[in-house]
Amino acid sequence: MKYLLWLYVANISNRFRWFGMTVFRICVVLLGGLHLLLATHNRPMYYDSIQHYINLTWIYAVLSLLLMFLPSQKYIFSILSIYKKDRFIRENIIAKVLRLVKLIVKHDFFDMSYSKGLYNKLVTAKRIKWLCIALYIYDVYKAYRRAVGDLLTLLVLYFGFVCATWLYVKLTGVNLYYYPSISWSIGWVIALSSFLILKVIFLPSFSTIKSVIIKLVISMVLHKFGLVKAGYKLDEKIDSYQPKNEGVNNA
Repeated sequence: MKYLLWLYVANISNRFRWFGMTVFRICVVLLGGLHLLLATHNRPMYYDSIQHYINLTWIYAVLSLLLMFLPSQKYIFSILSIYKKDRFIRENIIAKVLRLVKLIVKHDFFDMSYSKGLYNKLVTAKRIKWLCIALYIYDVYKAYRRAVGDLLTLLVLYFGFVCATWLYVKLTGVNLYYYPSISWSIGWVIALSSFLILKVIFLPSFSTIKSVIIKLVISMVLHKFGLVKAGYKLDEKIDSYQPKNEGVNNA
């Protein structure tokens, strides 16, 4: 019954998330259209009304972004699968029988001290929790990747409009009531363009930074579980079997 309830929650959460994504994409298109209605030479009569709708659209866009924090159906199914498999490995009758046989052999026959199994050492409740958090962050990232892509498209169109309007004013000398905002935005265009030029010349690509971060994380995990030290001990053990004067003979 609890599993069916989670299936229902996953389906409803996925619908709200899809609704938030759809509303946000509609808001992006509306913001572009409403701002174009204000792009006239003189301040239009309907300026206050359009500005009111622009503010409402931004509110709806922000609220729709909050809905994207809801977990997707795929994420909930993945978490249920992780806990279900973990519970099966720990509590099924076959695992308990094998654990009992191992304890009997180790303690009764070989008089060895008690130690946890490899699975119980590697997979703990805390690590499963952190895995779920990491999967949730990635799930939210996938949702916001589309939203950020739409927002970047709107920003690129806006900056293109700013550059075109700035050139139009410089070439024709016409007076526009919204030119102060254009002059302010052109400064941001210059700043962002300078940053991108410096980034392309001096900074490494994002793929290189990502690969470095992945390698650092893998190295930290290996050190955490002691696999690096184990490798060093294996090398020392292998070297102990080699003749000490082998390097002299090779020379």
